[in-house]
Amino acid sequence: MPTFSIGIDYLSAHSRAFYERVRFKLTVSLWLAACSLVCLGLCTIAGGRSQSLVNIIEAYGSNVDSKLVDAQHFLQSGLGFASFAYLCAFFIFAGTAIWASPLLCGSDNEKRMVRGPYEIEEVGLMENQVVLKA
Repeated sequence: MPTFSIGIDYLSAHSRAFYERVRFKLTVSLWLAACSLVCLGLCTIAGGRSQSLVNIIEAYGSNVDSKLVDAQHFLQSGLGFASFAYLCAFFIFAGTAIWASPLLCGSDNEKRMVRGPYEIEEVGLMENQVVLKA
């Protein structure tokens, strides 16, 4: 049987369920990639604010009250930790997006289904077990 792209309405129940699962995995992967980019942006914002506090303290030198300097150091430390936490979240989201992607870490059938719906032949080994082959 030739494996050419057909419309989704003409797929069997197993092929359609497989196609919908691949599309859902692709959507989740893209959403996780977007979340990772948001975390990277928040990381740069927190790092930039932390560095601007250092520049403010250096600009005023010894003319600033010691309590204000201590408060700025605590705020700077908090923003530095926030930057680290956002960077860790970026790596977690990016790794999960790659792992969930049917294009990067999917099977051969998943990679083919991303490009278009295909009818997948079912080869049963046992009564309750179904192996999908292209």
